[in-house]
Amino acid sequence: MEAAAKQLLPDRVFNSPDAAVALVNDTLSCWSERWLLVFDNLDNPEDFPGILNFVPAGHCGSILITSRHAGSKELGQSVELDRMEKTEGLQLLLCSSGVDTDELDAAEQILSLLGYLPLAIDQARAYISKRQLRLRAFVTEYERRKQSVMQETPQFWQYRRILPDKEKETSLSLLTTWEMSLQLLGVGEHAAELEGVITLFAFLTLSILANNSSAIMMKQMTGI
Repeated sequence: MEAAAKQLLPDRVFNSPDAAVALVNDTLSCWSERWLLVFDNLDNPEDFPGILNFVPAGHCGSILITSRHAGSKELGQSVELDRMEKTEGLQLLLCSSGVDTDELDAAEQILSLLGYLPLAIDQARAYISKRQLRLRAFVTEYERRKQSVMQETPQFWQYRRILPDKEKETSLSLLTTWEMSLQLLGVGEHAAELEGVITLFAFLTLSILANNSSAIMMKQMTGI
């Protein structure tokens, strides 16, 4: 809100964050033009319990809140975002249409490996660009060192935020967002049990995939 207040009145000095909030709210409440206010990553509402105090009283604007917390649905009309569609995923991964058939097949394989998750796809795109890899080569490298690939973040990375237990902003990799999702379970007496169950399911899923891959390789080798 302080940044927004500075945009509205660059020469104004605010004595406190509350003064900046009041200015923005009063200004937007009186505006007759359309405006958009965004609250990004409201994943821990308990850290920001007074969010309704930041909502202007006007009727000419819209407020967008992004969150992984189920309780945020109570703040207004909600739209659940699932995995990306194939066409969207290809656009994000390729950023161009100039690819041959083999590379297109590899791109579709990458989308499948990453579960069509936007952050994972964009992270893979940045990794491929940084190392100047062909898509087929990335598939091979990803299978060989999944954890390190998905933990790496580019130097210039738009996905940054202050984690609940940190004081400075950090880049969000796929593994950090997984850990953040687990932290959202930290409510109530059964949080530890839930985290254990989810971790076990993840381990079993990886084990099943590994066994299936081995079975496919054996079938190809033996011709059975």
